[in-house]
Formats: sequence, structure tokens, C-alpha cells
Amino acid sequence: MAYIVDVAFSPVNELMMSLYTYLCKKSHKRIDLGALWVKNVEKTLSPEFKGSVLEEDIWMPIHLLACQKQDMDVLSFIQWLERLTPGDIYESLAPWVDTVPSNLGEIKQTMVHVLSEWNEQYFNNFDIGIIDELKKEAEHQRSLLEKADPIEFGKQLTNGIIFKPIDGLKKILFIPQYHSQPSHYMFHYGGITICAYSPYISNAEPGEPSLELLLMTKALSDKSRLKIIKYLAGSQSSFIEVVRHMGLARSTVHDHLIILRAAGLIEVEIAGESLGTYRFRKEAASMLFNKLESYIYQ
Repeated sequence: MAYIVDVAFSPVNELMMSLYTYLCKKSHKRIDLGALWVKNVEKTLSPEFKGSVLEEDIWMPIHLLACQKQDMDVLSFIQWLERLTPGDIYESLAPWVDTVPSNLGEIKQTMVHVLSEWNEQYFNNFDIGIIDELKKEAEHQRSLLEKADPIEFGKQLTNGIIFKPIDGLKKILFIPQYHSQPSHYMFHYGGITICAYSPYISNAEPGEPSLELLLMTKALSDKSRLKIIKYLAGSQSSFIEVVRHMGLARSTVHDHLIILRAAGLIEVEIAGESLGTYRFRKEAASMLFNKLESYIYQ
């Protein structure tokens, strides 16, 4: 049941994730870029684009295509996508998904238009320095792959996510992303899982704390989250068990776990599309101390 892992990046990946981040409004309160980014982006978008609605089932097939094309820049990808026939798209998707949408021609036309407009109105002016950082991140992580254990590699890369081997899972492709930091997103396509992970790229000025340190200290500033950490230090538990122990609403516990997970203070096991158990990350205390010491005495 072993799977293989790989790391890749192209600007097309960040084009897709930036669009996904903008469209996924429920995540705006959790992203490091914050509500100000959303407000500034909307100033650059036409009323027609802001009024359009893009469903996830339209975005997903093209996302999988984009992840298979790591050798193209944004404009080349859009032009390539425009030339594809529905049959071409089907052949690219079929090895990885159980069902392929019947309206591939319509999906393609919609996404060509949306990606062209998003690139022209927003992404084309995005900071090229961050794109370069993401490229360097992917190259560095790929250099570590040869001697790495796949499960441990994924855990370190995602700051605590353990991808359990399951029947049918052939590959996990890790792609660094910036727009949805500090969250990691998993996209499951049959035999391949694509993990858009956060490498904690920060624009902090000299003398300012790192994003990782800010996430850790924020996570520890809440009494309920401290109680969850204490509970998980003594018990590997499911989400429902954490909810029962805390006596809080599911949505509240869910938000607390997301914050703790983003800070790297807890681990979570993932089996395909199912979340397994949570536990305290034993090395978290020493990680926090080292980052705090490094910041104070830098």
C-alpha cells in the first residue's frame, strides 16, 4: 500500500491557488493575507468578474490538468488549455479520477475565460519575488526526496500531517503555495492526492517575528486551545472525542484545531479523504522555544 511522493511548482499552480483562495470566501478569515488582501484584489477586478460564480466542480478538473503541466508559464498554459479537445481532457483525467464530467467542453471554455481574466486583472501583477521563493522551495524539497521516508517527508513538509497509506493511493504531489498560508489544502483525485502546502513565506521586515512564531504564540493565547493541547498530549483522539472532552460546539472545536494545526502544535492522521486522529506534536515545545530564542537574541 506504499505511495510515492514528489514535489513540484510552476507559476500556473499559484495562479490556480490564488483564484481558489479568492473564491473560497469561508477561508478568508484564516489566511495570513487577510481581509485587506481580498479588499485590494476586488478593487482590481471588473464588476463582471466579481459577479461571476465559479463552482468547485468546474475548477477541480482544470486544477488536476494544471498540476500535470509543470513546464509551462501562465499564458502558455491558458493557450494550451484552449487548444484541448474534450477528448484530450478526458484522456488526461481518466487515469486519476473515478468519474469524468460529461461537459468537459463547457468546463474548458469557462476556465479559459476565468483564468485569462484573473491573470490579466490580478495575477499578472503579482510579486515575482514570491514566485521565485516558491520555485526555490520546491527545488530544495525535491533535493531531499531520494533519501526520505515518504510518510516522514510529508509530516515535516506540512508541519504535522501524517498521510497514511491506503488502498488505491499511488502518489502524493506536494506543491508549495502562498495565497492560502498558513493552511494546507488537500485535493483528492482517485489515485493521486495533491497537497498545496504552506512553506511559511513571510514578508516580515528585519527585526519582526517570523510567521511561524506568530502562529504558535497566537495558538497558545487561548485557554480552550491550551486545554486541547493538554488533552491531546495524553490521548490520541478523534475529532468527536475532542468535542466531547471540551464540551464545546463542533464548529468551535474545528476552528481551534485548524489554528493549532496551522501552528504545527498538533499532528493529524489523514487516510484518503478522511481525517483520523489528532495528537500533540512532541517536538512542538522545543520548536517554540528555539524560534522564540532565535527571535529575541537575533
